[in-house]
Amino acid sequence: MFTSKERDSETGLDFFGARYMSSAQGRFTSPDWSAKPQPVPYASLDDPQSLNLYAYVRNNPLSRIDPDGHTNCSGDYAQGVGCQYIINWNAEHGISPSAKKSDAPGVPARLPGGAYVPGPKSPTGKMMSPSADLSNVARAGKRTKQGFQILLTTGDGSAAIPYLIQALGTAVGTGGDFDYQRVGPQSDVVTGGFQQLRQFKAVSNFNVGLFSQQAGLTLDETLGTAATFFKLFSTNKDRSGPLGMDPETYNFTVRGYQAGESGAYDK
Repeated sequence: MFTSKERDSETGLDFFGARYMSSAQGRFTSPDWSAKPQPVPYASLDDPQSLNLYAYVRNNPLSRIDPDGHTNCSGDYAQGVGCQYIINWNAEHGISPSAKKSDAPGVPARLPGGAYVPGPKSPTGKMMSPSADLSNVARAGKRTKQGFQILLTTGDGSAAIPYLIQALGTAVGTGGDFDYQRVGPQSDVVTGGFQQLRQFKAVSNFNVGLFSQQAGLTLDETLGTAATFFKLFSTNKDRSGPLGMDPETYNFTVRGYQAGESGAYDK
């Protein structure tokens, strides 16, 4: 586990905030819970693994993270660390979890050194996000790189590429963990049932570049993969744009990659 959580030296348990996790067993020592009583907190009936209240990130620790000891905030991890912000904002403004759109404005995303990313279409002039800190995206990318390298050096390495493709899709594909512009289970890629937060399009594409760079991809590989996902799942295709992507998508993907390449997330 690569969680950076505090370990109790006496018990050997890792403290996540909401509860303790046993890395030896690969599970939490107590069931998940929520402030508002629910029979099965944070679970989704179309995702059987989410019904296990002791499981750690649905048994996928190489490409998923758990920032506070709760499995997630909606039955899926697509909302990342900003999930509580979205839920609270929607509740305060009378927007139901099943609504097709939310206008939650978010906060300006900040790089580790304190700089902001320009956002020309943002009312603040800065790239907006459900969470100001995107270091969790970088950490997940690093873990993916570690997992990929382990697979390359064990056995025949045939599982390495499928693992990398799956990790990219789960993390930054449509409805993925760090696709902040869509809220809902990733299975909604097929049904189109996401709650849309178009105001977070820029940061979602930034996350693609940042995650991919940290996962060990080159810029060309990142853009090629992003273009493939874009052509398959996006409704904003632009054949006149670079690699068939609209210029905004392309530019923020490059910015995210450059942010990771700068070493800002290596400290």
